[in-house]
Amino acid sequence: MFCLSGAILRRYPIRLLHGFCLSALCLVGAVPGTAAPVGTDPAQSCNYFDRKGDWRIYRDCVRPDATGLHLAKGHLRRLDFDKRGVASLLANGQYYYVDRSGASLAVISHDNWADDFAEGLVRARVDGKIGYFGPDFRQAIATTYDWGWPFRNGIARVCNGCYRGVTDSHGHTPMTGGRWFHIDRKGNEVAEPE
Repeated sequence: MFCLSGAILRRYPIRLLHGFCLSALCLVGAVPGTAAPVGTDPAQSCNYFDRKGDWRIYRDCVRPDATGLHLAKGHLRRLDFDKRGVASLLANGQYYYVDRSGASLAVISHDNWADDFAEGLVRARVDGKIGYFGPDFRQAIATTYDWGWPFRNGIARVCNGCYRGVTDSHGHTPMTGGRWFHIDRKGNEVAEPE
C-alpha cells in the first residue's frame, strides 16, 4: 500500500506532490484504461485521502455503473470531507467528488488532480462536453462547451470547436482552434474582461 502522510502534504505545496502521488500510483496499477470495464468487475480499487490526511489505495472500494459510483460499505465514513462536504476520490483513472450521502460527480482532472472548485463551481465533462456544477452536484451551467476554464471574478473563458493540441515536455496540453468567448455564472456570453 502506498501512502503519503498528512504532515508531508501540509508541509509541501500540494500541486507538486499530486504529480508525485500519481506517478507513484501508476507503478501499482492505477493507470487509466487498465482496470476492467465498468460493469464487468463488481468492485474496483480506489484512492483517496482518509480522515488522517493519508492518501491510500483501497482494494474493492467502488463499483461504477451507469448510475454513478457506489462506494463499498465503510469507505464513506473514512473519506476526508472538506468544508463544502465533498471529498475527492480516484477510481479507474477518473476523479470524482463524493458527498456525505455517497452521491458522486465525475470531474475533469487538472494538474494531476480533481478539478478544484472555483467560485463555488467545478468543471465536469458529460457526453464529451464541459459544464459547471455546484458542491451539491447540481448542474449550474449546461454541458455545451468543448472546453472551459475555471471561473475567476464571475467570468469563465470557454470555447466551442476547440480541440486538444500537442502535449509539451511538461505534460501540459493546450486547447487550440475553435471560437473562444467568456460566460457569466448563468452561462450567458459576456464581453471579454479588460
